[in-house]
Amino acid sequence: MEARHAEEKPTSKPMPYPPGPKPLPLIGNVFDIPRSKSPLTFLKWRDLDGPLTWVVTPERPFLIVNDYELLKELSEKRGNIYINRPQNFTAGELVGVDKGTAFTQYGRERLWAYDDEKNNCVLKTLLDRPDDFLLESTKLMAEMTTEIVYGAHRDDEDGGHYYIQMQIEMGIITFKAFEGYWVDFFPWMKHIPPWLPFAQWKRDALRWSKEYNKTRDYLFQSVKQKFLTTNGEGMRPSFVLSMLKELYSQLDQGGGGLAK
Repeated sequence: MEARHAEEKPTSKPMPYPPGPKPLPLIGNVFDIPRSKSPLTFLKWRDLDGPLTWVVTPERPFLIVNDYELLKELSEKRGNIYINRPQNFTAGELVGVDKGTAFTQYGRERLWAYDDEKNNCVLKTLLDRPDDFLLESTKLMAEMTTEIVYGAHRDDEDGGHYYIQMQIEMGIITFKAFEGYWVDFFPWMKHIPPWLPFAQWKRDALRWSKEYNKTRDYLFQSVKQKFLTTNGEGMRPSFVLSMLKELYSQLDQGGGGLAK
């Protein structure tokens, strides 16, 4: 039986990985992965390797997709396989960005369609003033996140513009945390104490974590207090509101009631 089973096993070899820069022993392509302006490096790899580039690190491999149609194929037709958020040790475990909605791992989530009119307005602004791309993109992401997650609009009288400004500050922290640190490639470095002279990255991460969590908690508590006051009446649909309704519905069923 064992001999026949061995004969029946397919003899074809597994498909090779896509091309990419040659990895070094133990550390892989750590020195090849860009710390900033990564799209420029990825475009160079596309010219050398084609639409797919394979790079490896001690932590995990990366597949760089440099083709729109191929990316569309992977994200739309096979989205249930590949859809997820990037995991990053500095941003996630140290700063706490992974607890935010934008970087929550794929699972029980509720998403709302964002107003196309706002997107078109931003696109028109970018066409008229392309030099403002980073500023306008940052503002758009902050407005989208604030409205989808917290149900706040910039024209709200109760501080919508202030919410967006805080979201921009959270976005800046996120960008800094994702710039790339050695600990993201060598996880054992997380045990390095922050007081060591060369551990500035960890001191920065701890400071960012305090600022990020303080802002996020303030935004959440603002929605929660409004929900407890109005029982959700008149509030815009949002991720947080949906979660609060579900939570307090479960508490009511269990006899807990609305806890202040």
